[in-house]
Amino acid sequence: MKKIILMIVPVLSLCLITGLVYAQEKFGYVDLGQVFDDYQKTKEYDKILEKKQKAYEKEREKKLEEVKKLQEKLSLLSEEERQTRNSELQDKITKLQEFDRSSTQDLRKQRNEKVQEIFKDIRKAIDEYASKHNLTFVFDKRALVYENKNLDITKHVLKILNK
Repeated sequence: MKKIILMIVPVLSLCLITGLVYAQEKFGYVDLGQVFDDYQKTKEYDKILEKKQKAYEKEREKKLEEVKKLQEKLSLLSEEERQTRNSELQDKITKLQEFDRSSTQDLRKQRNEKVQEIFKDIRKAIDEYASKHNLTFVFDKRALVYENKNLDITKHVLKILNK
């Protein structure tokens, strides 16, 4: 019996010490979606990309109008003239498709670069807040099954980002 007690006491002591260590850990969570959306830099970048998108759309409309006009002209031409001008039409269509592809790719690349930059800023703000308040872990709200509103640091992270 003494041997069992001598074995249980260290195990219980270890569990108690481990529990105390874990009890001293501090946690927090952040709503990354809200932080991303409410970050002023995100709003500024969205406006810039929206302007670029509109400029691309305007240019595309001009190119599309050229194709439509050429198609109308072709319908009025004789068969022989239509065949000679058809290659011009195909060339314009190809250029329009290439323009669509390259502009979409360009906008996607710019957006991805901006998103990466914004997430670096967010990560830096979370690190700053966590270090200042001695948090051991900060979780994304989407990964939580249960949340205690007292552990939500979203507004604090936004305050750091937007100052």
